[in-house]
This record gives sequence, structure tokens and C-alpha cells, in this order.
Amino acid sequence: MCFAAAAILVTLRKPWRTGAAGAARPASHRALAAHGVLLSALAIGLAIAQQDAAPADVLEGALLLGVLYGVAVTDAATLEVPLAPVFLGMLVRVGLTAVVDRAALPAAVLGLFSGAGVLAVAGLAYEWARGRPGLGHGDTAVLGLIGSYVGWQGLVPALLAGAAAGLLGGGTVLLLTRRPLDTPLPFVPFLAAGGWAVYLAQAAGWLPRAMG
Repeated sequence: MCFAAAAILVTLRKPWRTGAAGAARPASHRALAAHGVLLSALAIGLAIAQQDAAPADVLEGALLLGVLYGVAVTDAATLEVPLAPVFLGMLVRVGLTAVVDRAALPAAVLGLFSGAGVLAVAGLAYEWARGRPGLGHGDTAVLGLIGSYVGWQGLVPALLAGAAAGLLGGGTVLLLTRRPLDTPLPFVPFLAAGGWAVYLAQAAGWLPRAMG
């Protein structure tokens, strides 16, 4: 839920403010410290879940954490997802898997395309039914990245956890800011929360890991 907490934090208090002269100035030390605490909590969770993991697995987990946290905070602040780090995360994940654990490569690739395909179809269906876009390319790319780590078997738990985080976190944001219910809210922070939770659960052995 730390990604959802980051979304609430950034939505309520932007990481950059506008000064008297209209120039951007850094956020307060309190806001930056809060981000540091959240990121540290996520890193501790990774360390606990992967305490007996191989160095390559720890490296991949750290990469996933960095990308998800970065795009979650950016989406919360701007309602836009930077695609470059997401695609870089995909390439590193697939490339490292091909070198270190080739037997797991099919599961990673299948999870990537399954994740991206699920949200792409859902987005097209929503746009056809409602006449306006509901999901962006960033949402699709992020679920593809998550799928490359958790496999297609982990996509449903990740989506369910992300949806639950969105209902709780999004509802909290709207209540605290007294905004209308139809106010656009970022989905990636909550999707990242669901994906990270499933990834840690698989790493800790609480959920089965995709093996192809």
C-alpha cells in the first residue's frame, strides 16, 4: 500500500510548488522525507522477501521497485506516465532472464504481453462503451512490466489488489480534497501497489512463481 500512500501524498502535496515569481521551487523537506520513508519501507520489504535470493533476483527486484515507484509518483503528480523507464525495465528484465535463467524466459515474455494485452483490450472496450479514453498507454505498459516479473498467473491477483488499493486510496484522496467523484485520478500508483504486493508474495513463497 506504500505506492497508494505515495499517490495520496503527491496528490495532496505536489513535489514541486510555484514560488512568488512563478518559478518552480523544491518541495518541503517534510514531503521529501516522507517519500524517503515510503521508499525505505518498500526496500525493507524487498530485503525481507528476498533474503535468501540470488544476486540477480535482488537486482531485478530493486530495478522493479525503482521503476514502479518513479512512475507511480510521476503519474500521481502529472497524470502522465513516462514510458522510457518502463520500457527500459522490460528490456533489462527480459535480457537478464535470458542470460541468467533462460528456462524462465517464456514466462517473462508471456507475462509481459499478457499484461499489456489485458489492459489494452480493457481500454478499448471502455472507450467504445463510454465514448472517452479510460486507460492510457502508460497503464498498459506498467502492467506489461509487472507481468514480466509475476507471470501471467500473477496478473489477476495484481489487478485485484490494484483495484482494491484504487478504491481505498482514490476514495481517500477524494474525501480529503473534497473533489467530485468523477475527478480523474492516477491509476498507476495503485496498479504498482498491487503488482509489488504480488511480486513480494511470490518472492516470499506465499504465491507460486511463474515457471512458464
